[in-house]
Amino acid sequence: MFQMHTAYSLELLVFGGGLVLIYFGVKQASQILKVGGYILTVLTALNMLCTLYYGVRYWQGGYYKTPYGQQCAMMQNGMMNSDMMKMMSMMKDMKGQGKMQNQDQVPKDVPNNSVSDEDHKAHHPDQE
Repeated sequence: MFQMHTAYSLELLVFGGGLVLIYFGVKQASQILKVGGYILTVLTALNMLCTLYYGVRYWQGGYYKTPYGQQCAMMQNGMMNSDMMKMMSMMKDMKGQGKMQNQDQVPKDVPNNSVSDEDHKAHHPDQE
């Protein structure tokens, strides 16, 4: 919401600057100032309409109800975004192709270097 307000405020300043260019272009009889002012004013007006449109759309969609936008609401509802779904699909494909190993599948050439509980307690005496 803050970003939309900031963008719109800057657009208002630029729009005002375009009007000032038009005014001085007419006053000084300068064709370049008038044309530049009209171009600046028209493009800024279109940009302001775009910013307003998307600001209203996000507001209607509930994006501004949470501090971080729609992401938090999606996580609370248990929904996942498309990037997370793609990553899970890739991991599933890799596991099916044998590129990923389960934790319980250890290659035969790796020695078993498991640490006993006594060794672990001796190494970390403060953890009990």
